[in-house]
Amino acid sequence: MASLRSAWSSRLVSLADVIAGAGVPVTVAAVIWWIVQRIGGARRAAPEVAWCAAAAIGYVAGELALRARSVQPSAWTEAFGELIRPHDATDWLPMFAVGAAVIGIAIVATWPGRTSWGPWAAAVALCLALPWRLLAGSRYLPSEELREAGFGADPWRWQTAEIALPAAALVAWLTWTAAEPGPQPRIRAGLAVLTAVGAAALAGLSGSFSYALSIGAMAASLGGCAAAAWISRNPVGPRGAAGPGTLVVAGMLLCGVAFSEIVWWRAALVGVAWVAAAGRIPWLAASSRKAVVLRAVLCLLPLAIAVGAAAFDFAEALQQQSTEPANPYLSL
Repeated sequence: MASLRSAWSSRLVSLADVIAGAGVPVTVAAVIWWIVQRIGGARRAAPEVAWCAAAAIGYVAGELALRARSVQPSAWTEAFGELIRPHDATDWLPMFAVGAAVIGIAIVATWPGRTSWGPWAAAVALCLALPWRLLAGSRYLPSEELREAGFGADPWRWQTAEIALPAAALVAWLTWTAAEPGPQPRIRAGLAVLTAVGAAALAGLSGSFSYALSIGAMAASLGGCAAAAWISRNPVGPRGAAGPGTLVVAGMLLCGVAFSEIVWWRAALVGVAWVAAAGRIPWLAASSRKAVVLRAVLCLLPLAIAVGAAAFDFAEALQQQSTEPANPYLSL
């Protein structure tokens, strides 16, 4: 709790954060979606390709803006250098988003006419590489010697994440891609954006501000795609964004569990909400009001439980902080 309180006291969201983490990705994603859709014309896969490309490019633009936080070209050059020469674990996620977009475009270009074994094999490899690249050998995780001595027993081993995360990511990617393009497109897009916003809130309430801003960039990118699709009256849901969206949200939550104070079961509930938001669920394939309500409940209920529990802990931490005696050294 102490680290959670210190995180909140030392970091507040600024207007620059909002512009960089929301304004830039939503604008870039909407523009890219419109351009790709116009280029694709009447081709069947054009909307899915637009969702895939725009979600990834909008997110990467948001990450660049969050690092630059300036209109100076030198700041953007430095930010780009950070992305192509990753240092921290989360610096790898823009590369994973781009890789997932390339694979996703190959998948949606042929799905469901024929099974795309090659792209799906690449998707499996990418999901397996995600936890390994983010966690393996990290200096922030306890070593085997410390574990054997009885220290650091609670944090995840990266080997555990290597099994759990790829399986969950593949389930989400597959169910999103398998969803029919027609039924409930706006509902599914809206729920996907809300789930990403909830994941960002969970990270922020747990003290992971940088993770919250990055997840927020993906939420804004999905929102830009949804807005462009709505304005264009395109009846296709967000299934094209399955790969980039899933890997970014899952990767950030994994880092929050491993390196910060996100509780694993809350991250798991967000994963359930993510699948329910836009994934294929047989009894929810219809466009009836009952199916829409049931999908919303299956998505929003676990999301509300996860975020609500984090908000309760946050409020409790603030209350505890208010009752503690003031530290005289803070006023020096």
